[in-house]
Amino acid sequence: MENTKITKKLDELLSLIEQDIAIQEYKEIEAMIENNPKLQYLTKKSKKYQRISIQDAFSQQEKTSINTGKYTDDLHDELKNPLVIEYNEKLKHADDLIRHITHLLESEIQKKMEGSKIE
Repeated sequence: MENTKITKKLDELLSLIEQDIAIQEYKEIEAMIENNPKLQYLTKKSKKYQRISIQDAFSQQEKTSINTGKYTDDLHDELKNPLVIEYNEKLKHADDLIRHITHLLESEIQKKMEGSKIE
Protein backbone atom coordinates (compact mmCIF):
# COMPACT_ATOMS: atom_id res chain seq x y z
CA MET A 1 0.00 0.00 0.00
CA GLU A 2 2.78 2.44 0.94
CA ASN A 3 4.71 1.60 -2.24
CA THR A 4 1.63 2.54 -4.26
CA LYS A 5 1.61 5.99 -2.60
CA ILE A 6 5.30 6.43 -3.31
CA THR A 7 4.87 5.33 -6.92
CA LYS A 8 1.98 7.76 -7.36
CA LYS A 9 3.99 10.64 -5.93
CA LEU A 10 6.94 9.69 -8.10
CA ASP A 11 4.70 9.74 -11.17
CA GLU A 12 3.49 13.22 -10.16
CA LEU A 13 7.08 14.41 -9.78
CA LEU A 14 8.05 12.97 -13.16
CA SER A 15 5.08 14.72 -14.74
CA LEU A 16 6.20 18.04 -13.24
CA ILE A 17 9.76 17.47 -14.44
CA GLU A 18 8.53 16.74 -17.97
CA GLN A 19 6.69 20.07 -17.94
CA ASP A 20 9.82 22.05 -17.06
CA ILE A 21 11.07 24.33 -19.83
CA ALA A 22 14.57 22.81 -19.77
CA ILE A 23 13.15 19.35 -20.42
CA GLN A 24 10.72 20.63 -23.06
CA GLU A 25 13.51 22.44 -24.94
CA TYR A 26 15.72 19.36 -24.77
CA LYS A 27 12.97 17.13 -26.17
CA GLU A 28 12.31 19.57 -29.03
CA ILE A 29 15.95 19.72 -30.12
CA GLU A 30 16.32 15.96 -29.65
CA ALA A 31 13.40 15.41 -32.04
CA MET A 32 15.07 17.69 -34.60
CA ILE A 33 18.27 15.65 -34.44
CA GLU A 34 16.35 12.38 -34.65
CA ASN A 35 14.71 13.66 -37.83
CA ASN A 36 18.03 14.55 -39.43
CA PRO A 37 19.42 11.40 -41.15
CA LYS A 38 22.95 12.80 -41.58
CA LEU A 39 23.27 13.72 -37.91
CA GLN A 40 21.85 10.36 -36.86
CA TYR A 41 24.35 8.55 -39.06
CA LEU A 42 27.31 10.58 -37.81
CA THR A 43 26.19 10.21 -34.20
CA LYS A 44 25.92 6.43 -34.51
CA LYS A 45 29.36 6.25 -36.14
CA SER A 46 30.83 8.46 -33.47
CA LYS A 47 29.39 6.30 -30.67
CA LYS A 48 30.68 3.17 -32.42
CA TYR A 49 34.22 4.52 -32.65
CA GLN A 50 34.11 5.81 -29.09
CA ARG A 51 33.24 2.29 -27.94
CA ILE A 52 36.08 0.85 -30.02
CA SER A 53 38.51 3.42 -28.61
CA ILE A 54 37.49 2.53 -25.06
CA GLN A 55 37.78 -1.20 -25.74
CA ASP A 56 41.20 -0.66 -27.34
CA ALA A 57 42.33 1.38 -24.36
CA PHE A 58 41.38 -1.45 -22.02
CA SER A 59 43.06 -4.05 -24.19
CA GLN A 60 46.08 -1.74 -24.67
CA GLN A 61 46.05 -1.89 -28.46
CA GLU A 62 47.71 1.49 -28.80
CA LYS A 63 47.99 1.70 -32.59
CA THR A 64 44.32 0.86 -33.17
CA SER A 65 43.29 3.19 -30.38
CA ILE A 66 45.18 6.09 -31.96
CA ASN A 67 43.56 5.44 -35.35
CA THR A 68 40.03 5.14 -34.01
CA GLY A 69 40.61 8.12 -31.72
CA LYS A 70 41.60 10.27 -34.69
CA TYR A 71 38.58 9.07 -36.67
CA THR A 72 36.33 9.84 -33.69
CA ASP A 73 37.84 13.33 -33.48
CA ASP A 74 37.14 13.86 -37.19
CA LEU A 75 33.52 12.80 -36.67
CA HIS A 76 33.19 15.20 -33.75
CA ASP A 77 34.41 17.99 -36.01
CA GLU A 78 31.68 17.07 -38.51
CA LEU A 79 29.12 17.12 -35.72
CA LYS A 80 29.98 20.72 -34.80
CA ASN A 81 26.94 22.24 -36.40
CA PRO A 82 24.53 24.65 -34.70
CA LEU A 83 21.87 22.01 -34.10
CA VAL A 84 24.28 19.66 -32.33
CA ILE A 85 25.77 22.50 -30.30
CA GLU A 86 22.29 23.60 -29.21
CA TYR A 87 21.38 19.98 -28.44
CA ASN A 88 24.40 19.65 -26.16
CA GLU A 89 23.49 22.90 -24.37
CA LYS A 90 19.88 21.77 -23.85
CA LEU A 91 21.07 18.37 -22.68
CA LYS A 92 23.33 20.05 -20.12
CA HIS A 93 20.46 22.22 -18.83
CA ALA A 94 18.15 19.20 -18.54
CA ASP A 95 20.89 17.22 -16.81
CA ASP A 96 21.53 20.10 -14.39
CA LEU A 97 17.82 20.20 -13.53
CA ILE A 98 17.70 16.47 -12.86
CA ARG A 99 20.87 16.60 -10.75
CA HIS A 100 19.42 19.50 -8.74
CA ILE A 101 16.16 17.65 -8.11
CA THR A 102 18.05 14.50 -7.16
CA HIS A 103 20.19 16.47 -4.71
CA LEU A 104 17.09 18.09 -3.18
CA LEU A 105 15.42 14.71 -2.77
CA GLU A 106 18.51 13.21 -1.14
CA SER A 107 18.89 16.16 1.21
CA GLU A 108 15.24 16.16 2.26
CA ILE A 109 15.19 12.41 2.81
CA GLN A 110 18.35 12.61 4.92
CA LYS A 111 16.87 15.45 6.99
CA LYS A 112 13.68 13.47 7.57
CA MET A 113 15.64 10.33 8.50
CA GLU A 114 17.92 12.23 10.89
CA GLY A 115 14.94 13.98 12.46
CA SER A 116 13.24 10.67 13.19
CA LYS A 117 16.27 9.07 14.87
CA ILE A 118 16.08 8.48 18.61
CA GLU A 119 19.20 9.72 20.32
